[in-house]
Amino acid sequence: MEQTDRWVKENFNPKAYIERSDPRCGRRYAVATKDDEGRLTFWTEFMPIDMLHEVVRMLMQYNSFIKIKEA
Repeated sequence: MEQTDRWVKENFNPKAYIERSDPRCGRRYAVATKDDEGRLTFWTEFMPIDMLHEVVRMLMQYNSFIKIKEA
């Protein structure tokens, strides 16, 4: 999870981080940012960490996630 979090911060937005889902949903994670008022914006769906890792890796490869850089 640390590597995925580092990729998100370095490649997309230093304010972005990996958010954990409610424990009732199982071990699921999503990429998120908070605005100045503390409101969350989710940039991915919640998914298992290994799947999120692959999604972030692919997004880096294709230079996606343009909007998150402006968040």
